[in-house]
Formats: sequence, C-alpha cells, structure tokens
Amino acid sequence: MGFARGIRCSERCLAFALLIGLSSCTISTAAYPVFEKGGIEARGADTQGVFRQAPHGDETFSVLGTNLFARRNSVIPGFCIQLTPSAAPTPIDALTAEFVSRWLTRWVPTAADRARGVSERLYPEQEVFAGSSCVLAFDTRDGKLRWITVGEVDPSALPSASVGPRIGPRSCDHLYALPLSRAQLVEVFGEPEWEGWRRGPENLLILF
Repeated sequence: MGFARGIRCSERCLAFALLIGLSSCTISTAAYPVFEKGGIEARGADTQGVFRQAPHGDETFSVLGTNLFARRNSVIPGFCIQLTPSAAPTPIDALTAEFVSRWLTRWVPTAADRARGVSERLYPEQEVFAGSSCVLAFDTRDGKLRWITVGEVDPSALPSASVGPRIGPRSCDHLYALPLSRAQLVEVFGEPEWEGWRRGPENLLILF
C-alpha cells in the first residue's frame, strides 16, 4: 500500500514538474524576409511572431548580395551601385577590380579572421575588396565580378546614408541608401522570382 502511494506521488510530482516546465517555455518564432531575383538575394532583419507565410509590402531589407547557393538563375541582374559618396555611380556589369580598388581596400584576413578559419583559401583565384558595408570579389583569371554583398544583416550596423553605399536602377538616374523597401527593390530589380520568410536554425529552438 505504501509502495503504491509512493508511485502515485512520484507520478503526480513528475506531472507537476512537467507542467511548470512547459508553462515557462517559449518558442522563438523569429524569421527574416527574403527577396530573390536572379542571382541576387536581399534579406531583412529578424521579425518576431512569424508563424506562417506572411503578407509582403512593408518589410525593409538591409543587406543584399549574390546568392551562391541559389538553385535558380545565378546571373546578377543589372543595377547601379555607388560604392562611396565620392565614387561615380556605375552599372554593376561595368565594375572592374581596378575601379573598385580606388574606393575599397583589398581584403587581407586579420588574426581574428584566421582564428575563425577565414583565410585566402576560402577565395581561390579571387581578388576581394571590402569597405563601406560592401564586399566584392573578382576572378583573377578573367576579371569578372564573382560575388558582391552590400549592406549589413543587422540594420543598426548600417552606415549613415551620407557615407554608405547606394544602389539604383541600371540607368543610375537615382539611387537609394540601405535599408530598401520592397517597392524600391522591385524598382531596381523587377518583380521577385521568389519571396518569403526564412528562419535560421537558431530560431527553431524551445527556450526555457
């Protein structure tokens, strides 16, 4: 009899502990908006409370660049970029390593980079330039642009509009500082081939 009561007490204690644990946990539902066109992918900041496919229209996008893992057309769509306020606005397909070197610094891995396993070996046969929230890599064999990133994943890290890069339609008639609205992305790149919300693996955890 005492043994049976002990079992029932243990079961009740276990159930109570589980109830307390579940009531104190939350599910992280942060996701970020993504806009894809050809070989370009733009993404915005994490937004809390996104469970399902959400409507689009008022998101802002703080970083864009070539999607090296895209399954779709990898051609970079034509657009204009001004690397710094002093640089001439230039169509992306007219950029050369020589031109970019006037405004951005040739990237050399620092001790901190090497400690994270980042070195020149990650970029074989590429000449990489960085600065002003821009990173561009050119193929050392044919001089063509291999990939580009403009902006910052964290919107608060973006430089001010007076010093940061700006992009616009290929005509270079007008330019926009980041972050960009969805309407501005459509004006620059055209309607997206895909858009949606994406979660990082860290946003699928149950947090206590």
